[in-house]
Amino acid sequence: MINTSTLVILLLCLLNVVLSKPLSIVILGASGDLAKRKIYPSLLQMYKTKVLPEEFNVIGYARSDLTDEDIKKNIEPFISKEDLSSPFFDHLHYVKGSYNQAQDFINLSEKLTSYEAGVSTDRLFYFSLPSTVFLEVAQNLNKHTRTSSGYNRIVVEKPFGKNTETFKELSEGLNQNFKQEEIYRMDHFLGSSIVKNILQTRFDSKYEKLWDAKHIKAIQVVFKETLDVEGRGGYFDEYGIIRDMVQSHLMQITTLLTMDKPINASDIVNKKIDVLNYIQDLSQQDTVLGQYKGYPEDKSVHNPNTTTDTFASMVLHINSKRWEGVPVLIKVGKGLNKFLFELSVEFMDGEDVRINAGDDSLQYALLIAKILNGDQSSFATEKEIASSWRILESVLKRIDAHTHKPIVYPLGGVGPSESDDLARRYGTKWIDQETNQSKLAGSLYLRSQK
Repeated sequence: MINTSTLVILLLCLLNVVLSKPLSIVILGASGDLAKRKIYPSLLQMYKTKVLPEEFNVIGYARSDLTDEDIKKNIEPFISKEDLSSPFFDHLHYVKGSYNQAQDFINLSEKLTSYEAGVSTDRLFYFSLPSTVFLEVAQNLNKHTRTSSGYNRIVVEKPFGKNTETFKELSEGLNQNFKQEEIYRMDHFLGSSIVKNILQTRFDSKYEKLWDAKHIKAIQVVFKETLDVEGRGGYFDEYGIIRDMVQSHLMQITTLLTMDKPINASDIVNKKIDVLNYIQDLSQQDTVLGQYKGYPEDKSVHNPNTTTDTFASMVLHINSKRWEGVPVLIKVGKGLNKFLFELSVEFMDGEDVRINAGDDSLQYALLIAKILNGDQSSFATEKEIASSWRILESVLKRIDAHTHKPIVYPLGGVGPSESDDLARRYGTKWIDQETNQSKLAGSLYLRSQK
């Protein structure tokens, strides 16, 4: 039996047929946590599986005073000991620079030209940065670092703005500097094995005829973390759990669970947009916010009176013929009693099915490989993101106005009891509260294990 990791590696190897042209990858924000934990190790994995072309350079760019060797030291805790001697590190470089000074990007361009040594080369720019600097960086890249001998592509990570207005400004700014086919909006959940399992099960002939309001009582999407903000309070306190997790990751999962059957792979986006358009705006009455005890005292949180949400549960309503009257319950939180990523479809009657997700350690590598291959099928589109912001906008405005304050819950607990009341109001209970989770009769579980 071939496991998920092996399958992903095989897929990456197959892509090597396409990825033969010399390549430069620029990681903007190379000193940050995402770059160290995910991007560099993923590129190392791609090198080991021979996905990257023979001629490639990885250029780290940030404001910090670092050397090429410092970049390697930063990555060491996140790779195996045997990988420390990999020739991959011979391809790594570091360039110091700001994110708003033209001269620094001119210098970056000169370094790229030097590393590429006159060879026709594609360029990928990975924004491992706060979205507040996306536009300045995009403008400078467009003016000073484009190559004329290959493609120019950018990768931007969520959050895509903070609301509808800021997302629109961000999109318009990026579109002024890069074409749609050059922009990849990364949501790493879309590269996870649980997404593949959703699609395989969702459109299995056994379930397709049962996938509607006549047969389904409720749908749940639950994502729980035991970790607190881990020193990321400076970022997290500005966004909160709804902006950080629901607007992107969990809304994407919800659309995959509830969309109509696509004609083909390229039609998936259209079906996701269709179901998003049917979802009502989230109401305050269907939302419970929480904040774990001690969050304001975290050294990285600079506002002692912060009302930022670290927990949220909510009920979405889809006004379509297929889903009329079926509540979609979402729960997400930090500092909870256990890690759990579980999806449940509660049938009126029927059998219990569990599907375990495989190893997702290669999801970034798979998504980056798709970017290099020009495949946008696993990336969020402008229309999807805009619809997600619209659904959440009303509640987010109340949060920003401090009129919808979070309920304090114990660190390491299960979250506010009001969340359980919300589920009971819709005639169900949260799947993570089951002492024996198989008790919830007639449920289809799609479980991701950490």
